[in-house]
Amino acid sequence: MSKKWTLVILLVVVGMLLTLVGGASARQEKPKFFLIAHGGPGNAFWVTVIKGMTDAAAFLDVDATWLGADTASNEAMVGFWDDALAANPDGIGTTEPVPALIEDAVKRAVAAGIPVIAFNTQDTRPEGERLPHWFYIGTSEFIAGQEVARRLLADREITGVLCPIQEVGHIGLEARCNGVESIMAEQGIPVVRFTINYNVPESAGLIADAFAANPDFNAIVTLGPGPADSYYQYAAENNITPDKVIHATFDTSPAIFQKVKEGVTLVSVDQQPYVQGFETVVWLYLGSQYLLKPANDIFTGPNIVDASNVDRVIELNQAGYR
Repeated sequence: MSKKWTLVILLVVVGMLLTLVGGASARQEKPKFFLIAHGGPGNAFWVTVIKGMTDAAAFLDVDATWLGADTASNEAMVGFWDDALAANPDGIGTTEPVPALIEDAVKRAVAAGIPVIAFNTQDTRPEGERLPHWFYIGTSEFIAGQEVARRLLADREITGVLCPIQEVGHIGLEARCNGVESIMAEQGIPVVRFTINYNVPESAGLIADAFAANPDFNAIVTLGPGPADSYYQYAAENNITPDKVIHATFDTSPAIFQKVKEGVTLVSVDQQPYVQGFETVVWLYLGSQYLLKPANDIFTGPNIVDASNVDRVIELNQAGYR
């Protein structure tokens, strides 16, 4: 083979290698984001948030990774934050159910120049004491609780409301009950809070105990899909029909939608989890690449699911968007 052809072949090979290396380099230079949460794919709600994140990442051609326990765990967020910071990402989205647990990590991120956006659950402490995130994407839990209370009062005369809380210390769940309580207090209607968990049969028993202790109460507000399932089990086991106890709930699941359709559940508050996952990635991208951000928090709810729209919502749920 002549030196001329050898040189040509070498140039072609070098060109191919440079193309491959350049492509790998481009891939490595994709913006890299983490979404850190107190829940994960073991909960139907978070599956929808994750789909929103994944779709946005594909649309923008960025890397987005979910860090969250399969089942709810506020404490696990500390380790996830350490993992995310070690990867030196371009931005981090985080839930803030117990702000003190992640305060040090968030401050480290900000000190390193990493944008932080809160989603789903925000730090509601007084201004100046809150975590230094850019802004919040999610529902107003307090306003959502107020809307639920108004819907209950419009449906019938309410004698008392149970508000079971499945995660002790979770500020978002407390805010939901606070919203319900603020409206009921205006009418002199008692609201009783008590602790349950994500064990459906065990929590069904705790709900039964609460109704036994408050026999005049005729309403219950559950704060998520798991607690709603516990109420459904309690109602089935004790022959509780909607004319005896009216039920409202937060968040969404196929079981909740079916119960809304059947009239067992009056309303479900949809905070549009798909939007939370999608918009968090979009704004991390806009913020990290172009220093763009909204002037205020972005509210994704409350959005009410009731008998008037549940059929269409069921279709969207089956497609993974609600």
